[in-house]
Amino acid sequence: MFGIFYTAAVSYSWMILAVTVMASLLYGLLGVLDGALLLLRVAETGVGALCAALAVTLVLPVRTHTTNDAWIQRALLCVRSATSASVRRLAGDDAADPTPHAAELEALSGAYGSRWLRWCTR
Repeated sequence: MFGIFYTAAVSYSWMILAVTVMASLLYGLLGVLDGALLLLRVAETGVGALCAALAVTLVLPVRTHTTNDAWIQRALLCVRSATSASVRRLAGDDAADPTPHAAELEALSGAYGSRWLRWCTR
């Protein structure tokens, strides 16, 4: 049980390994661990791995890098727009307003970057 909770924060794969070890030890202690059950567990693991591979390939083709890059590009565009509007406002253009760009950046950082910002301010 300790291995499950200790490794959950590190990696889901290590946690599942700890669950598998615990289940196999339990089967061994109960005396029900035999070849047929082991073959069934291996087959179930293979089917699960195949389903996961299909889901990653067909259903979830979006990579983390792509999502993060799009968020960073949008945030930088908001910063650039707010900065140029502020410079125009300081130069005397009363029509230039950086507020909408700053609000969009705030909403963007609240929606996508709050976890990252909390991690950076530890």
